[in-house]
Amino acid sequence: MHRSKGFLFWICLLTASTGAYAQVSQPNHYQKEINHFSHLEDIENDYLSRHIFIETDSTTDFEFTLLSPQLSLLHNSTHAQGYNDGALWSGKGITLDASIGAQARWKRVSLTVYPRMYFSGNARFDLAQQSSTTKSIYNYQFNVIGDIDYVQRYGDASFFHADFGQSEVRYRDDYVTAAVSTENFTLGPTSIHSILMSRQAAGFPHLEIGTSRFLAMKIKNIPLGKVKFQQVYGVLEESSYFDRNPKNDDRLISTTTLEYRPPQPEGLKIGINRVFYQDLNNFESADLARNLWYFGKTDDVVDAVGDTVNDLLDQMASIYFEYLIKSSGVRIYGEFVKNDFNGSRRDFIIGTDHARAYSFGFDKLFDVLDGKLMFTYEHTNVSRTGSASYRPEPSFYQHYQTIGGYTHQGQMLGTGTGPGSHVHTIQLKYYDQLRMIELGGHRIQFDEDYFDEVLAVYLPPDFENKDRKSAEYALPIRYSRLFERWSYSLQVMPSLRYNVNYELKNDQFNLYTSLTLNYFIDN
Repeated sequence: MHRSKGFLFWICLLTASTGAYAQVSQPNHYQKEINHFSHLEDIENDYLSRHIFIETDSTTDFEFTLLSPQLSLLHNSTHAQGYNDGALWSGKGITLDASIGAQARWKRVSLTVYPRMYFSGNARFDLAQQSSTTKSIYNYQFNVIGDIDYVQRYGDASFFHADFGQSEVRYRDDYVTAAVSTENFTLGPTSIHSILMSRQAAGFPHLEIGTSRFLAMKIKNIPLGKVKFQQVYGVLEESSYFDRNPKNDDRLISTTTLEYRPPQPEGLKIGINRVFYQDLNNFESADLARNLWYFGKTDDVVDAVGDTVNDLLDQMASIYFEYLIKSSGVRIYGEFVKNDFNGSRRDFIIGTDHARAYSFGFDKLFDVLDGKLMFTYEHTNVSRTGSASYRPEPSFYQHYQTIGGYTHQGQMLGTGTGPGSHVHTIQLKYYDQLRMIELGGHRIQFDEDYFDEVLAVYLPPDFENKDRKSAEYALPIRYSRLFERWSYSLQVMPSLRYNVNYELKNDQFNLYTSLTLNYFIDN
């Protein structure tokens, strides 16, 4: 029983709220891991969602809460590195990151102001060789088909950045919710490297409407399961390091999610996601409903047999499942994703592997001493298949027509490992009432699409060139400790990156370190 209280103690303190609308304060905070633990004990706690709602005994119409201030000091020894850290860009050298805010609730309406500010020392490190005179030296240089606003380094000097962070105005009752928000959020069941929407970038300004929880369906007292729906419309912004054309600075993005929990087996959830993004210059009012029916536009390019071969916007869609076996403390999940769309239904059936990506993984929870131990394995793959050798296929997050790609302010919205990549991750986390210890490891293969499409074709037929693929191995270690009014979290991640920028034997060792302090305000 004391362990369950420990989970609640952590969650309540880390959200630092007496109200019913407490939320995740930071996308990279170890609170996310605490909720990962509790999800394996309570399926109703959807730890990947944007909010954690804490039920309280409060009956007042109005509540005001100061959210816990957070301060982080980070350092990279050799090059920029950071995963799922939101608006923060961890360049070489020192980065200082801070957040503080407040939340007010009046009946069913809440206002959260939780801005984020950081200073980046942004020390110099070697960038990839400029591939075009029209492309910024600070931008990603390894495009296959279509450009992408994917920043290597934010200029050549230190800088200060501030944004609205996890801020929003939200209405929520027992059935529906609606918000105007700048929070970032995830899509799908993937824990670490989500394909469609991760916490790699800052949250983009958006409108959200949907159900506030899973709603039960039944006919004549026969349970049919539960459903949950979410629709988001937002605007993606270009960075200052992409191009000089002000007409393509903004893109429209819309996401649709429908999840279903059948009556049996308990703990199973299946869902679908659909994402569109396009240049705002091509926006039509009908685009607001594209997620529900769209497979082509009247001005598409159509071939001799009537198949659509190109369009003016990009889309991705997925089907996924999550199965939580509560009695065993096991969670199994997987997601199959399609990029853009096939030219026809027949093409979709025959060429299912074309423009596909996938992720799968599992968690296992053990009782150990006075705490819990969780083992996690996850694999995410967004690299192209063999069909790219005989038909056009852009990499994930890049597109012919949607200039700028699937990014916001120069950072990836999908997996932080980038286009054409695949990654294997293992994690071992121990938790008790006062501390968390994490040991892990990952292997990333960077942009296989670029290597296969460009390097493998145009490099001289030298035997050594096959070894120019770029990969990273890392061993993250983290220790977090809770005290009565404050906590700290120390992370160290040594990593070795092979063939940086696809330069043979340009191997670089980097040491990423971070120290995060939280103070819990007594409201």
